[in-house]
Amino acid sequence: AMREARASGRAVFVEVWAPWCHTCLSMKNFVLPDPALAPLRERLVFAAVDSDREDNAAFMDRYAVNVWPTLFVLEPEGGEVVSLWQGSASVSELRTFLQDALDAMDAEHAPDGPLAAMLAAKKAHAAGDWPRAAQHYQRALDRGGADWPRRSEALAGLVFSEYRQGHWTRCAQLGADHAASIEGAAVPADFSWVVLDCAAEVKAPALRDRARAAVLARLKRHTDSPPDAASVDDRSDALAIYAGALAESGDRAGERAAREKQIALLEAAAAEAPGPKEAATFDYARMGAYLALGRGSEAVAMLRERRAQLPDSYEPPARLAQALIAMRKDREAVEPLEDAVSKAYGPRKLGYLATLAELRARLGDRSGQREALVALLALYDGLSASQRAQRANRKRAEQARRQLARLR
Repeated sequence: AMREARASGRAVFVEVWAPWCHTCLSMKNFVLPDPALAPLRERLVFAAVDSDREDNAAFMDRYAVNVWPTLFVLEPEGGEVVSLWQGSASVSELRTFLQDALDAMDAEHAPDGPLAAMLAAKKAHAAGDWPRAAQHYQRALDRGGADWPRRSEALAGLVFSEYRQGHWTRCAQLGADHAASIEGAAVPADFSWVVLDCAAEVKAPALRDRARAAVLARLKRHTDSPPDAASVDDRSDALAIYAGALAESGDRAGERAAREKQIALLEAAAAEAPGPKEAATFDYARMGAYLALGRGSEAVAMLRERRAQLPDSYEPPARLAQALIAMRKDREAVEPLEDAVSKAYGPRKLGYLATLAELRARLGDRSGQREALVALLALYDGLSASQRAQRANRKRAEQARRQLARLR
């Protein structure tokens, strides 16, 4: 893609995705093919990077990816980040994001305007420089004012940057002050889950409660009247976050109503999908909603059918095992989990091996547990530097070494 971009003088639009990421599948199946994006291909080379594939290690070592999908616009010569977008985007949001990036490359923005500050924030964000990203997001907000069209996006970036620094109070304060004003197809839900995570760490009860109340009110409005541009996946995510927040507040009836609404939405979308590959976009969220409502047998039936329809994919057997484990059917979960391990690769396979080791330990299979742990460590040693450095992967390897030592 970079060679093509240099030869043609076009920028590069990179979609970083993974097969286990339901939002990535939603973007791939329902947003990126939209004809409204076709004119942008005259100025952009479109590329996709599966973050778990070994042959994409160099890209993942260079660019910070913390949310799936992450969308980049890169300069064709040196691959410098022009801009990035985290998570879901509607077609109109994606068009604006890409056009702003192209305008930046054409220097069609004021150097002291909000867009210049926003693009500086995106570059720092892509580098994982969270203090600098927060500084530039705040500068963009100050320059743009209350009516700036990209205010919600900048606030979401600022909240995420504070979250990544562990600035729980600052993050919760931003949520309490600005949740009501956040707009967009997916941004309100994304903003909300970050603020809820921050609020859980806040020591002051008054601020914690105010942040949660602001987010709950925004999520209710968003789920009662979702934007027309919101995809099914966007609406489902918002309902799931809302259900979790209601459960945390003790409103079990409200949680159940939100989950029922989510299931109805997802079942209708799956029924209308052109084929099983597209319908599988909704499997993860359907499984979660079924399990939350005590309807695990429906999740199992759905995933067994999907496994038969998509025999080469690791996702259906992995999700099937996940559902069975949640239902405390460990012995039934072994076979689909082993199937997922045989088909998966990269960090995702690492996670499946960790789960398989735990499963075999619970079943008293010490030999099988040891086999899974040895395979996990061998796989970890072969990961790219950035993949080994990821906290979850490093933690799995450390735990595997301790468990192996106890088994000897």
